[in-house]
Amino acid sequence: EAFPSLVRRVADEGHEIGVHGWHHHRVFQLDRAEFRESLERAKKLMEDISGRAVRGYRAVAMSITRQTWWAYDVVAELGFSYSSSIYPFRGLRYGVPGAPVGPHHITTSSGARLLEIPLSVIRVGPLRLPALGGGYIRHPPLAYSRFALSTLEREGRSGVVYLHPYELDVEAKLDRFPIPLLEGEAKRIARFARGQYRGREHTERKLRALLRRAAFAPLEAVFARAMEAA
Repeated sequence: EAFPSLVRRVADEGHEIGVHGWHHHRVFQLDRAEFRESLERAKKLMEDISGRAVRGYRAVAMSITRQTWWAYDVVAELGFSYSSSIYPFRGLRYGVPGAPVGPHHITTSSGARLLEIPLSVIRVGPLRLPALGGGYIRHPPLAYSRFALSTLEREGRSGVVYLHPYELDVEAKLDRFPIPLLEGEAKRIARFARGQYRGREHTERKLRALLRRAAFAPLEAVFARAMEAA
C-alpha cells in the first residue's frame, strides 16, 4: 500500500509475490474472522498492484501449529495454492516437530487439499536442525549453510531459503523510540535488537555465495509438480 511501485518492480523482475497477512500478527493472536480479513485484504492488494495471482502464503513467525491448524481452512478457502509455514523441528518459539520434512498435502476440515512446503531442516543423528533461513543464515558461519545445501542435495531435496529485508539493512538502528517506554520494555527491546542486528554486515556476502553455489527459483516454480498433484 505504501510502496506499490516497489511491488510492481519485484514482480516485473520475475519474482513471485506471496503474502504474510495485512499486519505482522502471529496466527494465534487472531481469531478465524480476523485472520481471514487480514489475509484476504493482503492478497487482494498485492494482486491488484502486481497484476498477478498470489498463490503462496507463509504464516508470520511460522505460527501455524497443531493449535492453529484451522488456519489452513481459511488459506484454502481464499484460493491459495500452497503454504510454506511449517518448521518441522522443535523450536523455542515455533516448530511442528513431527511434521514431514518435505512437501506434503494438507487436507482441510472441508476436504480441500493444500500443499505445504516446509522450511528447511537437516538431519544430524536424531536431531532436526533448522537451516537456510533468517538467523540460521545470519548467525552461523557460511560453512553451515553450505553444509545444509550439500546435505539436502544428497537426499534429493530442494532447500527453502528465506531472509527478511531487515537482515540486509546494515544502516538501520533501533536506538530511539517515538514514544516513551517503561524501563523494562526498553531493556527487553534492547535485548531483542542485539540478536536482530547481529551478523547483518555479513548477510549479503553469504547470500551471494549461496546464489553462486546452487540454482534458485521461486517456490511455485521449484515445487510446480507437487502443486499440480494437489
